[in-house]
Amino acid sequence: MKRTGIAVMACAAAVFLAGPLRADEGAKGLVTSHWAASLDPFKRGLVADMRDSAAGLKDDRRASAMAALNRARHLALATTTVGSLDQQTAQAFRQAHDAIKKARALVQDGRPERAAEVLGQAASGLEKAPTGQPAAFGAADVLSGALGQTAVNARGESLGTLNALRADKDHLVADLRVGGVLGLGAKTISLDAEQVLLGRPYVALATEARATDLRRKSSRRGSP
Repeated sequence: MKRTGIAVMACAAAVFLAGPLRADEGAKGLVTSHWAASLDPFKRGLVADMRDSAAGLKDDRRASAMAALNRARHLALATTTVGSLDQQTAQAFRQAHDAIKKARALVQDGRPERAAEVLGQAASGLEKAPTGQPAAFGAADVLSGALGQTAVNARGESLGTLNALRADKDHLVADLRVGGVLGLGAKTISLDAEQVLLGRPYVALATEARATDLRRKSSRRGSP
C-alpha cells in the first residue's frame, strides 16, 4: 500500500509525514500539503473581510458590516495564536487584530465612519506587509489541542468542528463535524484543504467551501 505524506513547514526544511496526524502535546503552527506552502490565503481573506466590513459601515449596512467584522476576527484570532510565525509576520497579523478590536469598540461608541477608516487602513497595511513561513516544530506536535476547535474557511466563516486531519495523496483532508444540536445529529464531512492554520480557538482551512456547501452535503448524506 502506497504511503502518502504532507509537509510541515520548517525554517530550514520540510518534514514529510505519512498517514493520519496525531494530537500530541507540543507547539502549534501551519500544516500544509507539500505543493502549497503559504500564508497568503489567510492574509487575502482577512484583508477582504476588513474591506467588506469597512464598506458596509460606510454605506450604513450595519448587519453585513458586523458579519464581515466577525469573520475577520475569526481569522485574526487564528493567525495571532499560532506560536510558530516569524516576528515580522506575527506583527503584521497582530496589527490587523488590534485594528479589528479598535473598530468593534468604535462601532459600539457610535463612530462607524471612524471604524471604517481604521479597517481600511489596516487592510492596506496587511496587504502590503511581507509574510514569511512558520518556524520549525516537531511533526507530532502539530495537532496539539486543535481537535475539537471551530474550523473556519479562508474568509473566516465557521464551517464546523475539527474532528481529524489526515493526508490523502498530495493534499490534506479535514474531517469536520457539521450540524446537529449539542452534538446530537451532527455528521462528519470530509473537506479537502491546501493548508490548515492551527490557531486558538479557531482552526483556519485554506478552502473556499462555505457552511452552506457543507450543510447541503450533510443533508444529501442523510437522504435515503
